[in-house]
Amino acid sequence: MLLELDPEALDPGLAEKLMDEVLAVFRRHLPVRNLEGLLKRQEGRLVLLVALELA
Repeated sequence: MLLELDPEALDPGLAEKLMDEVLAVFRRHLPVRNLEGLLKRQEGRLVLLVALELA
C-alpha cells in the first residue's frame, strides 16, 4: 500500500499518529503475521509504505 501526503498539510506528530492508526486497522481487520510501516519524505511528499504478510 502506498499513501502519499502533502507534508505542508500535516505536522510530523500527526503523520506518525496517522501511520499508527493505519497499521492498527490492518491488524484489526486482517489475519496479519508480520506488519511493518515506514514513514519517509520523498520528493517533497510524506510517503507511508506498508508491508504485510498474512497469516
